[in-house]
Amino acid sequence: MAETEKNMSSSFEGIVNYNEEVVSHYIELLLAERDDICTCQRCRLDIMAFACNRVQPRYIASERGHTHAYLDRHNTQNQADIISIVAEGIEIVSSRTRHFENSDIKTETTEQKKDSLLFFNFPHIVGTVRDADNLESVSGVTVTAFIDGKKAWLSDDSWSNPYKTIKATLGTYSFWFAPEICSGNEERKFRIRVTFDNENYLPSEKVFYLNLEPESTKYQYIRHENLYIVPTVYLEKNIR
Repeated sequence: MAETEKNMSSSFEGIVNYNEEVVSHYIELLLAERDDICTCQRCRLDIMAFACNRVQPRYIASERGHTHAYLDRHNTQNQADIISIVAEGIEIVSSRTRHFENSDIKTETTEQKKDSLLFFNFPHIVGTVRDADNLESVSGVTVTAFIDGKKAWLSDDSWSNPYKTIKATLGTYSFWFAPEICSGNEERKFRIRVTFDNENYLPSEKVFYLNLEPESTKYQYIRHENLYIVPTVYLEKNIR
């Protein structure tokens, strides 16, 4: 029985509750504006539990789930509802007896943060490939991303580089690059090159630059506002 449960659990690895990531994001945003309450890990977990028990889960797998989430055009009302629930959770948890003076789980001090690593967190990269003649989306295009001349590493194994466009996502592709450790404390400009290849079309590419500020947090989820939309690529037919 135990072995069966273990096998069932492992067979669903890679499935994530996207709304859990959204809840976590808004908790961080709202707590950043509060210096009058305890923000220790225990309180954060209590707020997270409160909100997640009241927000309908949305399960996705791999980069295609994030692409579909983008195609949904971000439901504004859904975001407003989640923010309201998170705010309620913060008020309820913060109204309890304060414990941070005697707790072994405390927030980081300013000095601790100074000693922490800094990271460059890349935005969620999204774009679409279309036929230059009929403007229809094109599937079967191999899309490859490069950062400063090197093939880009992605945030985890559920993402693909190169990525092949499919009909289900209307020629849309997306990448989420792995964060890079910052060696200093200054903004850095990254050169991003994205290439597009399909035997029926002429090769094409897009080049753009990202100016990123160092951050003390290495984000493990995609932030809604951290999105870069690549201008649509129009492929010319390969006439032989």
